[in-house]
Amino acid sequence: MRRVLALVALALAAPLAAQEAPVMEAYVDGEIRDSDIRVGPDQMTGTPPVLWTGEISQPGADYIRLLLRIEGDGFDPAAFVRLVSALDQSFDIPLSVIGPDGHWTGLMPLGRVRLALVSQTAPQGATLVIESLAVQSAKGSLYSTWGENEIRPINAEGVPETIRALSAPVAFLSFIEGGFARTCIGFLIGPDLLATNEHCINSAETCQSMTAVFGYEFDPQNRLVMGPQLRCAGYDDTFTTFDLDVSVVRLTGSPGNDYVPLDITGGVSDPEGALFVIQHPGSQPKQVS
Repeated sequence: MRRVLALVALALAAPLAAQEAPVMEAYVDGEIRDSDIRVGPDQMTGTPPVLWTGEISQPGADYIRLLLRIEGDGFDPAAFVRLVSALDQSFDIPLSVIGPDGHWTGLMPLGRVRLALVSQTAPQGATLVIESLAVQSAKGSLYSTWGENEIRPINAEGVPETIRALSAPVAFLSFIEGGFARTCIGFLIGPDLLATNEHCINSAETCQSMTAVFGYEFDPQNRLVMGPQLRCAGYDDTFTTFDLDVSVVRLTGSPGNDYVPLDITGGVSDPEGALFVIQHPGSQPKQVS
């Protein structure tokens, strides 16, 4: 299964056969939907610097991403698209970074985004195309492979502060593969190095479309919040091993300056004690089991 799912285990005294069977099953993924939004000269009804505004909404989706493409020539070199998420976070994408294969935006939570095309001059023959939408699509329920599912939001009452503090370098990963919107989990092991699974990021193509979202969780007041989004800076297959199902990628920024990387070189102080897993199960905000 492609997803890093919720596992929970405690130091169990009872025999294996005496434990409960799994109680639920799940398969969660996303899909790519075509879009017919074209912003050409006829749609640019505004005057510089704001040539066009619009809004995209996919009701019921936890997130969306947009595939942007440019047709023709003539945009101002400094022109950009401004995206404002449902959390009022603003992201500017220079049109100059949109290559021939297009450019996937970052994660827009709650399935909504407002857009503005900003340019100091009005192009004559160029068109901004919103070609596709990556939309979160749940196809099942979260499950536990061992007894009762004890998963809960990372900031829920009763989660120890020591566990909550360790969750900061754990990131939600969104990427495109095989015509589907995929999600996985990664965690910082250096200032700009992120470890994930090989079955998630295993090529330059998946790396190019990946965005790592930190702090995607519900806060103690149960409000959805989201921290910075960073892209994959490049894929190096020498940092990937199929046998261990591990990939390490370099990010475009240094989030380790704000989120202390996990130290995976030390031993386990209490190997007989409880195990907890910090995760983004089923493409949801951060939780712990």
